[in-house]
Amino acid sequence: LENVIVVPTEAIVRDERGTSVFIVTQDSSGAVATRRVVELGPNAGETIVIRSGVAAGDQIIVSGAGSLTEGERVRVTETREVAAARSRSGESAARPASAAVREE
Repeated sequence: LENVIVVPTEAIVRDERGTSVFIVTQDSSGAVATRRVVELGPNAGETIVIRSGVAAGDQIIVSGAGSLTEGERVRVTETREVAAARSRSGESAARPASAAVREE
């Protein structure tokens, strides 16, 4: 597969609204969780391909994603290079995934 984003399976949220992930976005007050509907591709162990719905460079929330709600304030506690995209030239480029906690 070329030009795909791969994330840990724990980042995927499945519910009555479909399959999605939460990304970190910024508003005037700081970081918030924003839900993005995604189309999934194949999985391999603990990771899964996201075919559409997120862009290279999006910070995808991994830890605690299943308990978040749209627009909830979050604080990024850890950023790790866990997702990758493969270009046509065969080079891989790291993409950030984040652990976030609710703002108290």
